[in-house]
Amino acid sequence: MSKGKRLSWVLAGLFGVLGVCWLGSLVLNRSPKSATVPQALPHLNLDTAATTDHGFVGSEVCATCHHRIAESYRQHPMGRSLATAHEATPIENFDVTEFSPPGPRRYRIERTAEGVRHHESLVDEEGAVLYDQSVKVAYTLGSGKRGRAYLIEHDGKLFKSSIAWFSRPKEWGLSPGYPPDQHKRFERRITDGCINCHAGRMEADRRAPDTYVQPVIAELAIGCERCHGPGRKHVEAQESGTPTALAKDHIINPAKLEAARRESVCAQCHLHGKATVMRTNQTTFDFQPGDLLEDNRIVFVTPPKTASESTTNALSQVEQMSSSVCFQKSAGRLGCISCHDPHSLPAPESKVEYYRAKCITCHETRSCGLPVKERLAREANDSCIACHMSPVLHVGNILHVSFTDHRVLRQPQSDRPDEKVSSSAASALAVFDNADQRIPKHELDRATAFTLLGGLDHKSPTVSDARRAERLLMPLLQTHSNDIDVLENLGAACLIQGRAFDAAEWWNEALKLNPRREYVLEHLSLLYFDQRQLPLARESLQRYLAVNSWHGSIHGRLAGVLGSLGEWRESIAIAEHALELNPTLIPLHGWLANAYRQVGNTAESQRHRQLLIRMQILMPSNSPPPETSR
Repeated sequence: MSKGKRLSWVLAGLFGVLGVCWLGSLVLNRSPKSATVPQALPHLNLDTAATTDHGFVGSEVCATCHHRIAESYRQHPMGRSLATAHEATPIENFDVTEFSPPGPRRYRIERTAEGVRHHESLVDEEGAVLYDQSVKVAYTLGSGKRGRAYLIEHDGKLFKSSIAWFSRPKEWGLSPGYPPDQHKRFERRITDGCINCHAGRMEADRRAPDTYVQPVIAELAIGCERCHGPGRKHVEAQESGTPTALAKDHIINPAKLEAARRESVCAQCHLHGKATVMRTNQTTFDFQPGDLLEDNRIVFVTPPKTASESTTNALSQVEQMSSSVCFQKSAGRLGCISCHDPHSLPAPESKVEYYRAKCITCHETRSCGLPVKERLAREANDSCIACHMSPVLHVGNILHVSFTDHRVLRQPQSDRPDEKVSSSAASALAVFDNADQRIPKHELDRATAFTLLGGLDHKSPTVSDARRAERLLMPLLQTHSNDIDVLENLGAACLIQGRAFDAAEWWNEALKLNPRREYVLEHLSLLYFDQRQLPLARESLQRYLAVNSWHGSIHGRLAGVLGSLGEWRESIAIAEHALELNPTLIPLHGWLANAYRQVGNTAESQRHRQLLIRMQILMPSNSPPPETSR
């Protein structure tokens, strides 16, 4: 999970449940606290928004010379990581297009000549449909080996659908991490760190995290240049008749890199850890093959253990392999590509022998300790993998964990499905590969502070965490006064400590650097709203929606502010639009019942009052809490 994403949900918790507070607190006759509305800041130069191509040519150009490898790679899961919805090879069962998880919501998949649409509807006990929202699917994400997720695109921003396809049971269902009673539906934002590991190349907007310029995706699936680096100079050298040996100097062969740089190529996507923080002025898209991962990002993991003490649960392949005795004693010779051909997969019928041959490459002079007869009694095909890298069967639909035990244990060992690996305290974490011994102290302090404020294991940071983070961040302002991430996190640290005024000061300073910084605008909007500083709240909410107009709850809050300022008709239009974006904002029906009564529309007032009552019965978790708990 990226830093911006973590910080957003932590602050949302501090401001209260979205869609609740503005119904209970803004229908009032109090005068807002006096405040001066800030002047609108100028927009940044759009010419600097997009990333440059950095010499990329695309995999199709590579395929003109390397057609055999390219054809094989197209069948590899990485070569099928992302596709447009209308071009993706169908693996789903479109004959069965409806499913009903526990609860009143129903889901339907619609496939037509115009594309694929996902529907969510709410049905009462009598079968009446209270809402039916549909969204157009832009991309399918995933090779299909485990399943597929689906992405929606709005104005250069990507969102995940709540609907997923699961390949093993061959059925539709809710995406992992989507509890049936309450989830983000079609508003779950896809972050830079997520899409970067599923798309070949993005056209990222460098002014704004998690936002892209057209064309949003420059290359769909993971391509050649993600592992071999930009190919333009290599292609130009080949076309100019440069000898092949010299032309190869312009392209990266990961196998010929020193061990740390070689492993960084794979780790850019296969190392997840507990928290990842980008280095100053770096984005996830800036890493290129040949770089050290630690120069691009700092990855926090649970403290390293021996292979036998560690667990397979919730760990990525890279973390498991790093604890392996084989890896640790190989002096850099063993790595991901020692066993995995990144261009192809072995055929199912030859898979056992393929990986056995990999093991024998290192162990040919030292055979297995078990007699052949006993080995064959366990595994008729004498598979090394079956004993030493046994499948992890209990991971289920958990994302980003290994199906195979990459600890390479000498003695097979099973983990309990409920075994926990981590501590939620950031101080209990370690930096992967001891990179903290090599990176500058100010970078480590910055990353530690961001991790403290981001929350771990879905737990909000404590006041003590915030104080420590603030102490780590303040000295950085002397040399990094233009680091907008530091300013954003200082605001969060102050808010957690109950210093709302200081939080607003830091966030306004951040907006001077980038007036369109989405997450800062969101934090500031929620702060002013929570403090009932209505003119300031209106200004910041409007500025936020000018950057991201697809956030239903923010529209709902703006509707509440406008109504409280007496602008009822505009409030009604915005509230109705909020419900189009997110029909589960149940308290908005109560707000609209009052708003329509204010303008004399009794029929609409009654309609929304009835919808409020019926939806509160069906979806109590989305309803406002009792007045005393607001």
